[in-house]
Amino acid sequence: MYIKTTGEIIEGICDIKKDNCKAIEKGIVTKVFSPNEGNKGFHVCNYCLNILLKERIWNIRGASTPEMKTLVDLAVIDKDKNILIAFELKNWKEKGIEKGKDWAIRMKDMTFERMESLNTTIFVLATFEGLYIFRKNIEMVFINLEDKINTIIQNKSLSDTDIFITERSEFTKSPELVDLKHDNFIDFLSSCLKNSQIIDILPIEVSGLIQKYGIIKKYTV
Repeated sequence: MYIKTTGEIIEGICDIKKDNCKAIEKGIVTKVFSPNEGNKGFHVCNYCLNILLKERIWNIRGASTPEMKTLVDLAVIDKDKNILIAFELKNWKEKGIEKGKDWAIRMKDMTFERMESLNTTIFVLATFEGLYIFRKNIEMVFINLEDKINTIIQNKSLSDTDIFITERSEFTKSPELVDLKHDNFIDFLSSCLKNSQIIDILPIEVSGLIQKYGIIKKYTV
């Protein structure tokens, strides 16, 4: 069955409930849709989603290689194809940075699961307000980019509605537009990470790797 991901991450109950499911009663889940079944929606935890993709029960269009396990929005990789930094982009607008920080903290366990599955030591959650940088054995770092991002959007003659989801109803009413906005955010942030105003305020470990190896969009693992 082909599915479309929404990028929406909420607290809820997984509809799949495989063995070792991470949200049998309550946990972090994402919402996916099946275009083949009238855009029927499912809430699924990251563990169950990866199992269904690996077993080819679910497929994401454009990702048909049997060995594929996941898709990384942005990645920094070395010459041996090791993922040095993985970026996951969430492009809906929450109300205020403090709410965003609370969400990032709630995401901590799932984030470290992702780090283990990708074998990376740096994982970045990117949102409209900035970057949440997770590193093993180091406290999460938040880089506030909201003002800089808004300035870059204006300089590029864009609207934030070209990139960000402002109404949660978009997830159900316009899944194709949600996909397009997510792709736009990938392109936009990739460009921002080449901007000296952005790169200069990142942790040296992160900025150094980006400058040395560059950024790859939609990297398939």
